Amino acid sequence: MDFDTDACLLGAYALWGLCVNLALRAWLRRAERGSAATSGVERNLLHDPCEIAALRGGAQEVVRLAALATLLRGQAQVQGGRLLAVESPTLLVHRPGAERAVLEACATPIDGTALLAHPGALAGAQAAMHALRVRGLLAPGDAGKDRRATFALVALALAAPAAPLLLRFVQDGGSVLGAVGVLGPAAAGFAWQACADPQTGAAVRMLHALGSTHAAAAERVQRGGAAPEDVLLVAAVFGAQNLPEPACPAFAALFPLPPPSIAADAG
Repeated sequence: MDFDTDACLLGAYALWGLCVNLALRAWLRRAERGSAATSGVERNLLHDPCEIAALRGGAQEVVRLAALATLLRGQAQVQGGRLLAVESPTLLVHRPGAERAVLEACATPIDGTALLAHPGALAGAQAAMHALRVRGLLAPGDAGKDRRATFALVALALAAPAAPLLLRFVQDGGSVLGAVGVLGPAAAGFAWQACADPQTGAAVRMLHALGSTHAAAAERVQRGGAAPEDVLLVAAVFGAQNLPEPACPAFAALFPLPPPSIAADAG
């Protein structure tokens, strides 16, 4: 067993994994530019809170935001930790479909966890998701198959050089090459994260621009007394569950934050 040789081989494999991941991300970004016009993000900021929420956290975040909207407008209320509609969804013909879907879902009392899994409420969020795909901010719905095929090729590129290194590790009965068994899955994990992420590069820039643009509104919400429209927009941009509880106590009761861990308390 040659420790120096094994260390060099391990370093070379780590560099290979890094290069493969960088090449993958460059290819994905190039494919995005070829499939949709995603330039000029700062000049074309999203204004629809439901679309912003969809960009931040997907369909479930849209459902959270729609529930918040119904509470702020007095169309629903929270009783015993469950959401209950006090207004008919048919009266909301000019409101986003996500809000109507949430009101339909809470025609009978429903808790926050069940609401986030409700098929009708999630279906109501799809219009916002579709609008983002059209703008090139989310990967197209049919991109999943292509990305899985891409990941399979990347995994093969990572596994091919790893196999002989692992064989050498087994034959030696122990060496630094055993770290390949950690580096390989780690590199594959980063590659899968890139392939599975529905957000495009334009989406990341959009979220950053939205955060900068609405920072003042976030401060108003933190101070208290902000208009419902500001509360809704700040929730869309920064996350509904990041709202201060006084902004909408009923929402905090519907989606309570988990209690802090013992480790966090100790820190």
